[in-house]
Amino acid sequence: MRATSLMAFIASTMVPAAAVAAPLNIGDDQVPFEELILEADQSLGGRAIITSGDLEGDARYFFVPGIDVMSPTVVTVFTENAASPVKVSLHRHYWNRPDLEAETDATGTWRFTGRIDDSIGIALSADAPTDFVMLFWTGDSVPPEVPPILFDGGRPVAPAQGE
Repeated sequence: MRATSLMAFIASTMVPAAAVAAPLNIGDDQVPFEELILEADQSLGGRAIITSGDLEGDARYFFVPGIDVMSPTVVTVFTENAASPVKVSLHRHYWNRPDLEAETDATGTWRFTGRIDDSIGIALSADAPTDFVMLFWTGDSVPPEVPPILFDGGRPVAPAQGE
């Protein structure tokens, strides 16, 4: 990581709530993004943030750090005008290489449900000016329960209760 990127990262993590348009070098391009800081959510449990705005012209980029891979995660994007869909892309490592691309449906909604490891970049854009609301929620950690497996003669045997 170059020194300028490191300084931008350090500066962006020192600002509470949403940081505004700090450069992030992911891949080949400097991309301005808004850092979204998740806060405890008393009504839903876990941590969440809601952000909204308008999409006109260039895409808007968001970066969400501090996600536990063992926590369920939901990203929902709404648009007021379903006739003008919002294009959504999720980026794990590079802004110029989306890991998932989609758009809001006929009801003006798009949702991702799954798990995310560490952090995620989210890009939103639209062909025509439109307003959006994005909810990012991550629940409490849910570690998998993996029962110990014992083998007897090459066949798996379930352990007795209490073992």
